[in-house]
Amino acid sequence: MKNKDVVVKCSDIAGNGLFANRNFKKGESILEYDGERVSKKEGNKRFHKQQKKGLYYVFSLNRKFDIDGEKGNFAKYANHSCEPNVE
Repeated sequence: MKNKDVVVKCSDIAGNGLFANRNFKKGESILEYDGERVSKKEGNKRFHKQQKKGLYYVFSLNRKFDIDGEKGNFAKYANHSCEPNVE
């Protein structure tokens, strides 16, 4: 997937990060988080497996489901920060 507005590159903190190539307006969509929809039970299993590798790609979708972005698009590199500025 290509997106001229963002780029994945090495982060000074750890691993890869998603960086903006331009300024975004407040409320503007950058890109959609893509991944496999899984049950909460499966999401917890995958999260703990990823955590052992220092990766965190499972996010809560709602009360029943999570999204595992490990094999999703490069949105998985966004907002992995101590001071996130995107939601």
